Parts: sequence; C-alpha cells; structure tokens
Amino acid sequence: MNKIQIKAEILATLNALQTAPIPDSSLLTDLRVIDILIRELLNANEQKALLICWLLTELIEKDMLNDELWNVIKSPEYNDHIKMIAFNMLKDLGNKIDYEVISGYFEKFNELINKETKELLETAIMNPEAQIDFMDFLNALSDEDKILLIKSLEEDYANDALANILIPVFLFYMETSVGDAALEILARTKSQLALHALENAKKLVDESN
Repeated sequence: MNKIQIKAEILATLNALQTAPIPDSSLLTDLRVIDILIRELLNANEQKALLICWLLTELIEKDMLNDELWNVIKSPEYNDHIKMIAFNMLKDLGNKIDYEVISGYFEKFNELINKETKELLETAIMNPEAQIDFMDFLNALSDEDKILLIKSLEEDYANDALANILIPVFLFYMETSVGDAALEILARTKSQLALHALENAKKLVDESN
C-alpha cells in the first residue's frame, strides 16, 4: 500500500474503534502507520487522541516508539499540545525524563505542566490511582522543585483536600527536606486526616528505635 492508502485504512480503523466495544490491535499491522498516526493527533479530539495513543503503543515496538516520540518533541513542526501527548506517552512507557532538557523543546512547557499538575491534583484528592500518578510526577523533579511545588499547594488547597495530597508525600519522603516541607504544611492544615497520619508515622518511628 502507498501512504494515501495506509492513511485511508487508519482513518477507517479509528472511526471503527470509536464505536467498537473492544478494540482489536490486529486491525492495523503495518509499522509505517506511525508517522500518519502522529500527524492525525494534530486535529484529534480527546477520544480520538486516546485511540491513536493506544494504537501506537499496541502496534509499535517500544524502542522505536520511544525514538519517534522524542523526534516529535524535538521537531518544530509540532505544537506544544502534540508534544505534551508525546511527553506523557514517554512517561507512561516508563522513561525517566529530565524536565530541564525537555522543556527547551516547548514554547510554554511550565504553563502546560502547571495546568496538568493542577488537574492531576484535583483528581488526586479522592482518587488513590491519581495520587500514585502525582507521586510519579513528583519523583521526576529535583528536590528543590519538589519543595517549591509542595509549598505552592498551600495557596490552592486547604484542610482535608491538602492533607490528602501531602500525606503520601510526607510518608514517602520522611527524613528528607522534601518530607520536612510536607510535614510543616500538614501541621498547619488542622486536618484530622493529617493528625492521624502523623500519629501513625510517630508510632512507626518509635517502634524502629
């Protein structure tokens, strides 16, 4: 098939997948689809973008996909929205990302990260899986940036909502400067959740001594 025929098949598959109850990775098997799929992200809505990302991860060998995603991020041809999709896919594939390096390929990297972080935090207040995602995100930052982010949370959240976000941070980073920063804020929340977590942490420390 030539590239036009491949694109026609991809578009037909995407349309089928949007109504199919269970996507089938056998619908497309030609590895040449990767360039077309990425270009389709340019005008894709959220549902179609999710399907494209699924197809990429199902059809493309991981190392090749990593290389192509980096090519997208480095290319001036793609806008920040597409690059952010590639960036998130790289993280989902288990790659460790140097935020200082990757930010140089975006026009408004910090603004996008702040927006995504806020959305993640809103979900993390009640969703344990989102809390794990936030911890993964936090772990990729330098200790200095971790502390800056933690301190900024106090401006947007309070009481139990803030405690829900910071308790996992405190427990994971205990006996570090990051844990100390989380502890200071937790102590000011006046949240029963924070009090309970701090009491449990104290018991663990006492038992280990």
